Amino acid sequence: MRAIGLSGFAGTGKTTAANYIESRYGFERRHIAEPLRAMLAVLLGRQGYGNADITDILEGSRKDGWVIPEIGRTSRHLQITLGTEWGRELVHPDLWSRTWARAVGPRDRAMNDSVRFPNEEISIKEDLGGITIMIQRPGKGPAAFKWGFLGRFLYEKLGLWWGVHDSERLDRLHPDHIIVNDGTVEDLEAAIDEIMIEEGVMVRVDLDKVRERLSRVSIEVDDEGVRYVEVAA
Repeated sequence: MRAIGLSGFAGTGKTTAANYIESRYGFERRHIAEPLRAMLAVLLGRQGYGNADITDILEGSRKDGWVIPEIGRTSRHLQITLGTEWGRELVHPDLWSRTWARAVGPRDRAMNDSVRFPNEEISIKEDLGGITIMIQRPGKGPAAFKWGFLGRFLYEKLGLWWGVHDSERLDRLHPDHIIVNDGTVEDLEAAIDEIMIEEGVMVRVDLDKVRERLSRVSIEVDDEGVRYVEVAA
């Protein structure tokens, strides 16, 4: 398997899941938004922000709720509209999914930890032979709406998706697996392990650690046979 896609609203545990999958199974996190973040990094650099501030604005504590004074919009708003209204609607619906898939080599293990649209999901499954996992958490929902308060009201009070921004329409996705993340981190990791076992995905082997351990093993042969003795570090 070459690719895994994770979907879910902000705060559901996608980052925790992605970090675990990367460390245990070797699927490298390659966020589909990396190209557009690079574009915005240039814009922010021209506003006088340094690298540390740019990273914090695009991915850290100032991504949500903090309006960039020089631009008048939040980082999340810029990323959503650049990705959707510009990239998907004005350029091509498959712009970001194709860009992401082309960077996955035949021997790679890659992970998109923010699947938002059906074509991104299809690309992972059909083009790369991968799987998608949706993570849900009680109380977590869309963060962006088309019609402001009205869109939020329709979703929260009536359960209607009409006013939810297209990038948050997770109801349009068809994940291979769903994890309800309502327990501990250990519970989330155990649920991921169950999926990996079902899909036949092997745990990543750290060859450097294997070589290092083998270098400390000696073979002893006597009348009782062959013994392998690990030499203390």
